[in-house]
Amino acid sequence: MEKLFSADFDNWWTFIFWNRNCMANIKNCLLILIVLLSLSCENQPELNGKWVILKLNHRGKEIYPQTVSEKIRITYNIVGYEGTEKIDFKTMDSTAIFPGFRSDEIKVKFSRIGDTLSFELINNDLYKNKAFDLAKEVFLQNFELITLTRKDIIELKSDLTFIKLMNEEEIIGQRINDLLR
Repeated sequence: MEKLFSADFDNWWTFIFWNRNCMANIKNCLLILIVLLSLSCENQPELNGKWVILKLNHRGKEIYPQTVSEKIRITYNIVGYEGTEKIDFKTMDSTAIFPGFRSDEIKVKFSRIGDTLSFELINNDLYKNKAFDLAKEVFLQNFELITLTRKDIIELKSDLTFIKLMNEEEIIGQRINDLLR
C-alpha cells in the first residue's frame, strides 16, 4: 500500500494523535490570547460631554459649587438632578468648563496621560478676581481618574479633592427608560 502521508505520519494513529495535540495547543493559545487581550484593553470612559457632579469633597469637607453668572444660561433640569452643577469636557480641543463657587464658571485646558488628568487655566487674566480662588484651588490639580465598573460614573481624586461624576447622557437615558415603562 502506498504511503498516504509524509514520513512524519507513519500511520493513521500517529496522525490522529498529533492532530488532537495540535488542536489542544491551538485552543490553549487562543484562550491565552483572549485573556491577554481582555486584560490589556483599557476600561476608560469617553470623557466628552457633560458630567453631573454627584459628590465633591475638598480638604475633607463636602462642598458644592454654585455658578453665578451675568450671562444668560439656558439649562434643562433632569428629574432628581435639579440644579446640579456639571463639568463639561470637550475632548476635541482638550478643554473643560468647571462650575464656580459663587462665581462664574472657569474654562480650562486639560491633558490626559493614562489615568491622570491635569487641568490649567486657558487665560489667567480672566480669573484674577478673588471670587475664582476656591474654584481654582479645587479644580486646578492633577487628578487620578478612577473608572468604576459602570462607565457612566467616574471619580477624580487628588491629594486635596475628590469628585464623583455621572455622565449626563446616561442620566437622561435612564429617565427616558423610566418614562417608557
